[in-house]
Parts: sequence; C-alpha cells; structure tokens
Amino acid sequence: MNELNRNLQTSNNVQKQANLIWNVADILRGLYKPHEYGKVILPMTVIKRLHDTLLPTRAKVLQTVEETKAMNDQMKDKFLQKASGYSF
Repeated sequence: MNELNRNLQTSNNVQKQANLIWNVADILRGLYKPHEYGKVILPMTVIKRLHDTLLPTRAKVLQTVEETKAMNDQMKDKFLQKASGYSF
C-alpha cells in the first residue's frame, strides 16, 4: 500500500512539473518561436523553483543583507547562509 501511495505521489509530482512547463510555454508562445522554447523554458523553470525554495527565508535574508553591508564578503556569506538555511 505504501509503495502504491509513493508511486501515485511521484506521478502527481511529475504531472505538476509538466503542467508548470507547459504553462510557461503558453506564456512564451507569442514571444518565441517553438524551436526557441528549450532555450528559455528550462532556465526559467530552474529560476522559478529556486525562487520558490528560497521564498520562506527571503525577508530574513534581505534583513541580513542590510545588517551586514559593512562586512567583508566572507563574513557576510556566513550570516546569509545562516539566515537562509542553505550553504550556497
């Protein structure tokens, strides 16, 4: 039963991602020719996923940026990593 739920959840996740990509393609349809979609859809999808991942900590990171303006980059990076919870 657990395996069935996991497969169903994976299938739903893949379908959601496919729908996201097709929605982006619909938006781009007027701006780009069909053979140019691949040059835009993948990078924009990655940017959107990165944005969505970082959104919960955005306010804290922006506040940390303001607070650490006078620091050198190495020190600033440590504070930003702590604020975001990510090590990049």
